[in-house]
Amino acid sequence: MRSMAVLVVAVAILAGTSLLADVAPVMYSGATGIRPKDADTPVAMAWEEVDLYPSPEKTVVKAAFGLKNAGTKDVQGEVGFPVFPGTDLHDFTVMIDGAEKPEVKKSALPKEAQASGEGKGGFGGPPPAAAPGGLRGGAAPGGFGASAAPGAMAGPAPVVPKGGTTPSGPTPRWAGNPESGAWMCWTMTFPAGRERKVVVQYWIEPEVRPHGFLKEAAADVRDKTALRTSGYVLRTGRYWSGNIGRAVVRLHYSDAFKKPLVRWQRPPWPKAKPPAAGWKYDASAAVDTLTLAEFKPDWSWDIEFAFKRVTADEEVALLTGLLKEQKLNRWGRQYLADLFDPKGGMPLSEAECQARLLDIYPYCVPPAGPALTADDMKNDIIVCRGDGLAHRAFRALCASYREGRKMDHARALAPHYEGFLKQGLDLAKQASAAFAMIQMQMAQQGAEPQAVEAFRAQLGLPPETLKKMEAELAGVSAFLAGGHAAGGR
Repeated sequence: MRSMAVLVVAVAILAGTSLLADVAPVMYSGATGIRPKDADTPVAMAWEEVDLYPSPEKTVVKAAFGLKNAGTKDVQGEVGFPVFPGTDLHDFTVMIDGAEKPEVKKSALPKEAQASGEGKGGFGGPPPAAAPGGLRGGAAPGGFGASAAPGAMAGPAPVVPKGGTTPSGPTPRWAGNPESGAWMCWTMTFPAGRERKVVVQYWIEPEVRPHGFLKEAAADVRDKTALRTSGYVLRTGRYWSGNIGRAVVRLHYSDAFKKPLVRWQRPPWPKAKPPAAGWKYDASAAVDTLTLAEFKPDWSWDIEFAFKRVTADEEVALLTGLLKEQKLNRWGRQYLADLFDPKGGMPLSEAECQARLLDIYPYCVPPAGPALTADDMKNDIIVCRGDGLAHRAFRALCASYREGRKMDHARALAPHYEGFLKQGLDLAKQASAAFAMIQMQMAQQGAEPQAVEAFRAQLGLPPETLKKMEAELAGVSAFLAGGHAAGGR
């Protein structure tokens, strides 16, 4: 879960001690956003310093903010951190100017806002391709209306409850949810011309995402390979007066949270313009630091990191052991192979990835691997259009055995490869006949020619793929009959 701390300032302008505006947030916008009635508050965020201490069990947050009233009148208002659905802010404390400990109350989003479903439009999040972990709403220092994810942390900003959006935009679960929009709130006064220091501390549980491909694995394996995400949302800082003057975010490593366990770290987000400054790692202090200055953030400045209990190499070793014991199903085998895709995240060259794949391919297909089921065949031939894991494994192993002159290995593999190709071609022909019938029916029912053509292009094996498979089959059959070596590249 991403922990979010969005300080919401529902501003009430005071002339001396006279209250001239409402003290509670009354305008709702964004995924879970609440904006103050008077968005022209003179209160600015001069600086913020956020320290994150993650572990597999929890992320401890200590955040300090300098909030300065640059106006000529005192400002009084309600400030709060959101409590999003499914998230608890444990041991939550607030300290102002090192001495004042205000009374903190938990208040819920007004029922009229829940019933109206307001907050379903609005700020949104990063595009799907940009959010591996998935920002689901939230707010950061200074945001009156935005979105952030479970477990996301944020600083003094106008209130925005957590968990209201997906990477591509908000979801409806906000509306009508009795737990939506809860806030840890307290009242503050901002004297004219003065800066106040607010320190917030708490801890939350990270969001744990066991991999769907490993549903049949043992519980300890699923826990070790589960992706844990947390982060800090900066985008809501744009709603304070002016820019955020300076921000320093520190990610602290420890025995429970080692740098090699981190799978990715944002920013920069894919397909987004990165912030002016990047992360700097201090090995002696075991800290990653992000320093920013004079900025008005959007989602591309939000912070998110993902980690596991094991390093990438340890995960590969663990899953390879299960693979050799035939304890990984088709999707588990696919997941393991995908780790060695050039985009799979392993810090290896393309040649190194291919070498590692050749180590696991023998256990993905017979004779060393499991027998291929009808579903395996359909996935490789129909879904993957002749380029599924089993087919890639057969093809690569045959080429490797031929080049390495491992003829005994080639002879053991060839009958299974031949059977796979025969079944695959039969399945492709059956599918092509079925697709042709559907195309004819589409045409008879008046479908547009381009729609029929699109259907033809998307389903079934392309003619060139069928020809390659037929050539592969001829080569394997010739090898089995005593001819040249089986297979091809």
